[in-house]
Amino acid sequence: MTLAQDHAARDFVVAAKQVLEPNSIVVTLDDQPTFAFWYGVWGSGEIAAAKPDITPVNDSLYQFDWYRRLQGELHPDIAGANESVDAILAGNRGVRPIFFTEEPTYLGVDAVEPAGPLWKLKDN
Repeated sequence: MTLAQDHAARDFVVAAKQVLEPNSIVVTLDDQPTFAFWYGVWGSGEIAAAKPDITPVNDSLYQFDWYRRLQGELHPDIAGANESVDAILAGNRGVRPIFFTEEPTYLGVDAVEPAGPLWKLKDN
């Protein structure tokens, strides 16, 4: 089976790159957007080149001590990076743009607004 004609991940990266802002934090949850986003930042580097200082974090991985430690070491300038996504949101809301690859329904309908294939956390 070949996936050579499957452009979903590529299309996602291109669309996300258009709406992201420099210094953004991007919260992922599910595997497909996580791996597509990681590739765009670290693999091909096209997101990182287009929008400097993008920080992807995976909400699902925060259950592991090693991931929390790694995030704290990689991103010491991001408040709460070594704790949880909730701590990141609390410490960076209104300071850095925060986007989600999946709609964070747990935050409530008024907390985010659609931004291309992403959702952006409102500052208020």
